[in-house]
Amino acid sequence: MNFAVKFSGRFGLVCFGLVTLALACQTTRKPTKAPTALAKALPKAAVESFDAAWRLIEETHFDRQFNGVDWVAVRNELRPRAEAATSDRELRSVIQEMLDRLGQSHMVLIPRETAEVFDAEPPSNATPSGAQSAAHSADRSPPKKPPTAGPSSKNDNPVADGAGDAGFEVRLVENQILVTRVEPGGPAERAGLKPGWIVKAIDEATVTDLLDLLPDKLEARRKKVLAWTTVMAPLKGNPGSTVRMQFLDAADSQVSMEIKRGQTLGVPAKLGFLPTFFARLQSQRIQSENGAAIGIIRFNLWMFPIAAAFDNAIDGLRNCDGIVLDLRGNVGGIAGMIMGFSGHFLKDRISLGTMKGRELELQFIANPRFVNPAGQRVEPYAGPLAILTDDLSLSASEIFAGGMQAIGRARIF
Repeated sequence: MNFAVKFSGRFGLVCFGLVTLALACQTTRKPTKAPTALAKALPKAAVESFDAAWRLIEETHFDRQFNGVDWVAVRNELRPRAEAATSDRELRSVIQEMLDRLGQSHMVLIPRETAEVFDAEPPSNATPSGAQSAAHSADRSPPKKPPTAGPSSKNDNPVADGAGDAGFEVRLVENQILVTRVEPGGPAERAGLKPGWIVKAIDEATVTDLLDLLPDKLEARRKKVLAWTTVMAPLKGNPGSTVRMQFLDAADSQVSMEIKRGQTLGVPAKLGFLPTFFARLQSQRIQSENGAAIGIIRFNLWMFPIAAAFDNAIDGLRNCDGIVLDLRGNVGGIAGMIMGFSGHFLKDRISLGTMKGRELELQFIANPRFVNPAGQRVEPYAGPLAILTDDLSLSASEIFAGGMQAIGRARIF
């Protein structure tokens, strides 16, 4: 069985995993409101925008038959609606409907006002304090008291522009932004934040304000991804700067909290002109209730700096009764890395899938790993393999999980 992966388009119209992460990595001070009606005043501009989007797909889509869709007929049907649109939101809805006709999961139009949230300047009103560098989690101190949300973030001890975060993860659950993970020993944990709390406001922006920036009529998974990027962006900032938060705790009581951002954990990694990412890998061995040894490996990106760490983690867990790869929140990266990673679990060169473009195809063939980092002869791990995914397991993570499932080597949860 072969797991086919097909991508098309260019940066502006295709929301790949790393593009999504690039948006979330940008820092912000506050959201901007949606612009006033544009298409009503400038119908020509609205039609030109629609035509540009249509032409981009027509020229670059991997399938010259457009998945069986009559692409010219789609333009003829929807163009009058674009011309009649009376607001940016209406125009975007028409363009998104056009993209949806192709049935592609990785194609979404990102609104300008949403992008402006990510492009805003990081907080820079420095107020020197005697605090130690926030680059080390052990040096982070909790706020002395939980103040109310203020008008802007303050930067008490900048270390590196934009390379800090608040130390927790969120997901969109039933139209609420839920805290799903708090970094052990990180800024949020030290401030008292608990998993399961609901985010209500970040600095002066309410979560409702932020979610209102999302396009209308988004497919459920796309909405979850864009909601994540929209909310995570203002949590980024300079190490030592402060973000003021409002939460609902487990008792539905409102909690005001001030979190001093710490240095983002991980190894810096660059890819092209995208911003710097921080790649992290964690591994551990646990004992199940029946006494089985289970190895767990969690990493957030498919980037080269974690390759050696993954090799070492597998070697250290080789005698486990089962291994779990936690790809929840892993938005992708360098897809070619799945060939080497899958080789730790396969003895044969098996295809995990094909990436198809208009002019080329890339086969993802597993590269069996018979030598460990110490240069010793080993066999690929043959025990049970489980892969954990969620709505933010994108791009390379999807290819890897789908391919390993398709060949029967892993179970997906």
